[in-house]
Amino acid sequence: MNQTTDAPSLAAIDLGSNSFHMIVGRLQNNQLQLIDRLREPVRLAEGLTRQRSLEPEVAARALEALRELDRSRVETIHTFCAGLLREFPVEVGAH
Repeated sequence: MNQTTDAPSLAAIDLGSNSFHMIVGRLQNNQLQLIDRLREPVRLAEGLTRQRSLEPEVAARALEALRELDRSRVETIHTFCAGLLREFPVEVGAH
């Protein structure tokens, strides 16, 4: 990741059932400048069992994707789950 200034970097992360996405930016001159973006395919839905747990290989893939996101040097991270926002907007404060 390219860290060219001292302005704090911000990240938005979408943990979806198919992939995890992260967009990293930095606020400069009242505009958000894109620094980096990352997409990690996880395919969580394909590994969901009838008991609503993840098959071990899918869970391992998701954990490795989270580790990859964690390797970024970001001061502030905002994470959300798109499915929760769609299904429970009031409960998650997105109303």
